[in-house]
Amino acid sequence: MAVMRQASEGVLAVSEAAARLGVTRRHTRRLMRRFEREGDGAAVHGLRGRRSNRAHAPEVRERVLALAAEPVYAGFGPTLLAEHARRRLGVRVSPETMRAWLTEAGRWRRRRKRSKHRSRRPRRAALGELVQWDSSVHPWIEDRGPADLVLVALHDDATSRMQHGRFVVRDTGAASRRAIIECLERHGRPLAVYADHAGHFGQRTRDGGRTKSVIARGLEKLGVELVLAGSPQAKGRVERTFGTAQDRLVKEMRVAGVATLDGANRFLDERWISFWNERFAVPPADPPRPRPKFPKPGSNHPWRKQIRAEVERAVARQERRLARLAAAHTVGDPGGPASSGALR
Repeated sequence: MAVMRQASEGVLAVSEAAARLGVTRRHTRRLMRRFEREGDGAAVHGLRGRRSNRAHAPEVRERVLALAAEPVYAGFGPTLLAEHARRRLGVRVSPETMRAWLTEAGRWRRRRKRSKHRSRRPRRAALGELVQWDSSVHPWIEDRGPADLVLVALHDDATSRMQHGRFVVRDTGAASRRAIIECLERHGRPLAVYADHAGHFGQRTRDGGRTKSVIARGLEKLGVELVLAGSPQAKGRVERTFGTAQDRLVKEMRVAGVATLDGANRFLDERWISFWNERFAVPPADPPRPRPKFPKPGSNHPWRKQIRAEVERAVARQERRLARLAAAHTVGDPGGPASSGALR
C-alpha cells in the first residue's frame, strides 16, 4: 500500500512502482486507479467472500460425497477416492479439493506428516542391476476369501518397476522357485538379487555359515549375485511398495469384487502390475543395458531341469498332503472333493 500511495502522490514514477511490485506498468496504472477509487480496500481481492468461478457445482460435491459413503469405498483416502470419482462418475476433482470436502463432511482427519528419513540408499543406475525380492502376508482380499494370502513380488531397484507378482497360500520354497523362474523368463537375468534370510535362500549352520538352497545354487550358476539383507530396513524400497499395495491394492480388489486366489492373481496380471509401472515407476539414471536371457522353456539347461524337477516334487508333496487332509474330513466317499485346485 505504501508503494501505491507514493505512486499516487507522484513520489514514485510508475515504472519504479511497477518494478517494486513486480508487475507491468499497465497493471500498475490499473491498481492506481482502483486505489484512488477505493483507498486501502483496493488491496483486497475482488472475489473475496464470493464463490470462485472455477468452483465445482454443489451437485457435484454431493455426488462425490455420496460415492464416498458407499461401503465399498470405506477407508479410501482423498487421492485414491479422486481417481475413482473420475473413473466412475466422470468428475475430475483434485486430491486437495477432495480432502477439503471429506474433512468438511467429517470423513477425513488430517494426518501428521512423517519426518523425513535420515538417509536412503541411492538407487542403482540402470534397469536390471538389482532386483529386490520380498513377500508380504496380509488379508489381501479381506473377508471375501482365503485369509492372509502371501504376495510374492520382485521389483527393479533402479526404476521401482514391478517385474513379477503372485499371490500364494504360503511362502514356500516351491512358490519362491516358481516366482524366480517366471521373472527370469520374462525379464532376463539381473546382475544381483536382494532378498531376506528366509529358509528357501539357505539355512544357517552351527558354525555360523549358511547352506546353499536350490535358488542360491541356481542363481550362482546363472552368474546372478544373491545378496541377503540384514534387516527389513535394508530393503526399505520394496517394503514401502508393500505399504502402498496394502492400502491401494486391497481397496482396488474390493471394488473389483475379487474373492478368490485365482481372481487375485488375474487382477495382478491384467490390471495391477501395469497400473503400478505406469503410476509409480521412475526412469533409470542410465539407459538399460543388455541382459542375458534365461534358458528358453524346453531347453536342456541343467539348472532349469533341476529347479523344475524340484518345484514339481514340492508341489506334488503339498497336493498329496492336502488330498489326505480332505479325505480325512470327508464323510462317505473319501476321495470326493478334489483339493489340488487350492494351490493353483
